[in-house]
Amino acid sequence: MKFEVKIKYKGTNEKDKEVIIKRIFLLDAETFTEAEAVVTQEMKETNPNFFIETITRSKIEKAFTNEEDCEYYKAKVVFVSVDDAGKEGKTTAYYLVEAGSTQEANEITQGLMERDSIVPFSIEGVHLTKITDVLI
Repeated sequence: MKFEVKIKYKGTNEKDKEVIIKRIFLLDAETFTEAEAVVTQEMKETNPNFFIETITRSKIEKAFTNEEDCEYYKAKVVFVSVDDAGKEGKTTAYYLVEAGSTQEANEITQGLMERDSIVPFSIEGVHLTKITDVLI
């Protein structure tokens, strides 16, 4: 199960001015408690004086990351299937894609779906998220 954990802490910006920094982590965990523990462990070394604002279950099913320092985009993909009676059914899935632009995220999603999906699909939208870190 994926969780989104929002945290904030005091830090300094590039002008050495003290500011409140907000981060959102996406991570795998079995429970809210485990999600809290993972973020606490991650933040313990860099900034132990942080505050967890919220922990929520995420609709994102899978994250596709790369080694580059890019932004995270949420892709909404709709899969179309037909049952034995000929009824058409639609299933929606959300994926997190690390990319340099919306167009690149759309292209990455398209390539991944063409490679991995055996049912017809359409990409309904790709949007920039506020997620800053993925711990998967």
